[in-house]
Amino acid sequence: MQFRQVSSIFLGLLYSVSGTPLGQIVESRQLLPTIAVNLNFTHITGHFTPLSAITNTLNVDFDISPIIPLDVLDRLVTISITNMTLSAGIFGTEYISFTHAFDTPLAVPLSGSVNSGTISGVSLTQGALATVLNALPAHTLDIFSAGVNMEVTLITRPFTSPLFLPLTQSNVDTTWSLI
Repeated sequence: MQFRQVSSIFLGLLYSVSGTPLGQIVESRQLLPTIAVNLNFTHITGHFTPLSAITNTLNVDFDISPIIPLDVLDRLVTISITNMTLSAGIFGTEYISFTHAFDTPLAVPLSGSVNSGTISGVSLTQGALATVLNALPAHTLDIFSAGVNMEVTLITRPFTSPLFLPLTQSNVDTTWSLI
């Protein structure tokens, strides 16, 4: 198996653990320790402001939880999200988009979920009116792409490794409010 074929969640970790150069052929048995962490968006809330119709922006917060295989859970110490780029919408049409760097990395509990806090200036890519008419009635959003930069700390190795995790997810429960 070629190194570049390994899921992107493994790339940074494998390089940090093994020091194996990118592009080198890696045998499956050399993939230990593998960390198969995934993230699940459990809820998104879009907060319209009185200026949303003029600026075509809104504020967003989301709840996110990790999906960690049991055989990995005993080796993990922390998961933190440092920044994220997200595109979401319905029926193949993007309605919201943002890139956000967290001032303090968002600590994701190993069990349960965490709220992102308010992310301001989220772009309404189809405009406020189209979002209200089309996305609000759906009560769900599809995550077309979410690039998540995280730091994962392992108990077996005293290091923190930055990892990039690409995500897609369908039918994330979504509520909307006017603030």
